[in-house]
Amino acid sequence: MKNPILFLFLCATCFLHAQNTAPEVQINLTTYDPSTHKIYVDYMATDAEHPDLESSITLSADTGKTFLFPIEWTQGEGIIPSGVPATLVAEVNPDSLAAYGVDPFGLIAKVVVRDPGEVDIQAIADAVTPEDLIDWMAQVEGIRHRVTGLDHLNDVRALIADEMIQNGWQYRTQDYEFDNSNSSNIIARKPGHSVEEQVQIIIGHYDSVANSPGADDNASAVCGLLAAINILSQYEYEYSLMMVALDNEEDGLIGAYTFTEQGLEPYEKPNGVLNFEMIGYYTEEPNTQTIPAGLDLLFPDAAAEIAANDFKGDFLINVGNDNSSGLQARFDSVAAVYVPDLKIISLSVAATGLIAPD
Repeated sequence: MKNPILFLFLCATCFLHAQNTAPEVQINLTTYDPSTHKIYVDYMATDAEHPDLESSITLSADTGKTFLFPIEWTQGEGIIPSGVPATLVAEVNPDSLAAYGVDPFGLIAKVVVRDPGEVDIQAIADAVTPEDLIDWMAQVEGIRHRVTGLDHLNDVRALIADEMIQNGWQYRTQDYEFDNSNSSNIIARKPGHSVEEQVQIIIGHYDSVANSPGADDNASAVCGLLAAINILSQYEYEYSLMMVALDNEEDGLIGAYTFTEQGLEPYEKPNGVLNFEMIGYYTEEPNTQTIPAGLDLLFPDAAAEIAANDFKGDFLINVGNDNSSGLQARFDSVAAVYVPDLKIISLSVAATGLIAPD
């Protein structure tokens, strides 16, 4: 016998952009059959722009924090016609319910309806404005140090947290003590709809050294993070996204080591990391860019390009090791298409990268 069930069903859409209207989803009835352990969702999705839509169902056992509860079997997932009533069926294992300590009425289900519209990447890039970056820089620059600039460090910490929360990200902190000071890595997460456990990470530190306003190192990265937090919150994704602001980087990478050792949940598997570091400095004046000793031996092409450009500091370095070669190449190719005026020099360091610590 099917019993009415008080599930909370969340409707979501993927691959939205400014010219694409989200599908509308109406949940008509949800029921649970205890004899078969099957959940039935009767619903209808409509989209004026697309006759065919794609639907799927996921379950949460932790009040909607994650939708990773195992499903034994599903029916009705895949392509559905717009405006036609449909049913999704999900079968759960009683042993899984016991392992998670929930009954069926404690589960939350999410129906995801995707349309085939593609994201306008150019619109995302164009949404980054000088005005926003300058405004954030005015709030962030200044000594942000646990001894010489604690008040401002706390203000910037609060600014980042407020932007994460106001833009609807899942927010958490990784609080720890270092040298008798309270420290905190700030983490924002946007769950993916298809491969939630795989996480794409953008990261940067928000502290400064004790005697510098730290405008480029590393308020520029904070401004980049805040832009990403604001703009990327408007879209939905197959993979999860994570924004991380690290503390105590200038004390010997303490925040970074703390995050990589303990900052990820067991279900979060990093799939790629973009680490923002001193991304704001730019000048077209000659002889403003120095290079580390030995760079011309390891990367002769890059060194020659810098020299031919009269050692101007008018570019970004994109550096990655062998494991990151795919992401590094992707970064270069996407930047060339959507931000063609941004000059990038790529350095691919062999193996783990430890051969060139600078």
